[in-house]
Amino acid sequence: MPDGSRWCICPESVNSTPPKSLYSRPEVSAVIHPLIYGTLAILGHLFPIFLKFKGGKGISCFAGVITCYFWPLAVVGLITFVLVAIITKYISVASTLGTLSLIIAYFIMQKNDMYLFIFLILTFILIIIKHIPNYKRLIHNEENKIKLFDKKS
Repeated sequence: MPDGSRWCICPESVNSTPPKSLYSRPEVSAVIHPLIYGTLAILGHLFPIFLKFKGGKGISCFAGVITCYFWPLAVVGLITFVLVAIITKYISVASTLGTLSLIIAYFIMQKNDMYLFIFLILTFILIIIKHIPNYKRLIHNEENKIKLFDKKS
């Protein structure tokens, strides 16, 4: 991973938050559910037209959407993501398990929001589909590990 790429995560998460101002307006949110905006933003990050539909930054966009919609889930996902990334050193595993943790937390928190549940399930399926090449590299022990806290010589 190039040195500057880790700093892309924060702006990518933040750029998915502007629709919050749209769906906080009653005349807009009465017509279109806010998670539809979030889903479209995530799809745009997973399958960007300008990059020939080869995605990236979908997880960070997903984090921004969840943070705006129901922040306690975002906290659970962030903690899970960071712990798994530190333990395994694989972002694809951390992304997948972080997303799965949101589905589990949804039930533990007894959140009764069918739109959120559908959004979490669909996003989890998309994350799995987009990470299939990573899983194949993991099986063959060819996936690159992230370097956290490495001392430069």
